[in-house]
Amino acid sequence: MRLISVITLVAGLLMPSLAQANLITNGDFTSCPGCVNSNAFETLSGGSSAIASWTVTGASVDFIRTYWQAPPLGGNSVDLNGNGPGTISQQFSTGTGREYRVSFYLSGNPDPGSGAVKTANVSAGNFNQDFTFDTTNVSRQNMFWALQSFVFLAVADTTTLSFSGFVDDRSWSAAIGNVSVVEAPEPGTLMLIGGALFALFGYGAAMRRRHA
Repeated sequence: MRLISVITLVAGLLMPSLAQANLITNGDFTSCPGCVNSNAFETLSGGSSAIASWTVTGASVDFIRTYWQAPPLGGNSVDLNGNGPGTISQQFSTGTGREYRVSFYLSGNPDPGSGAVKTANVSAGNFNQDFTFDTTNVSRQNMFWALQSFVFLAVADTTTLSFSGFVDDRSWSAAIGNVSVVEAPEPGTLMLIGGALFALFGYGAAMRRRHA
């Protein structure tokens, strides 16, 4: 019975940290009320707000429905170069000086037309970095979606998360899907969870020795 109590305690500590709400709205790109057709993909020009909660700037992006395999968690995806390099971004509330973890799935347009390696620039808060994806052996039926993540420090009470295409990719660029942002656990919380797990495993080992 005491083991069950310890497990319950650990679960109570873990769940609030692991099951956080996504601060990004429409991160799976399922809602596009401004889209005007139901084709396999649709090109959205700079200035478009067709994709709910997201803004397109730069040249254009392609909103992908069924043109290629959906990201692992479902929904639609975005090719960051439509007829040229574009950017898709969303602003959300943050706490200045707090850390947040961004996760997203990355792939690349497999159609011939540019080099195999596709590049997406991602920025949020104090973070700005290029992510690359090699489309060698990638097909529309198997996009080999790769999970990416990073932690950024919020420098204001609102933060803009942006994904930008690369000019050399022309109209065949990196693709993104399943975007999420959650607040990163504070070090004290991680230490508390780690201590609870250590106590749980220690208790289990002690019980096994007792009954050996």
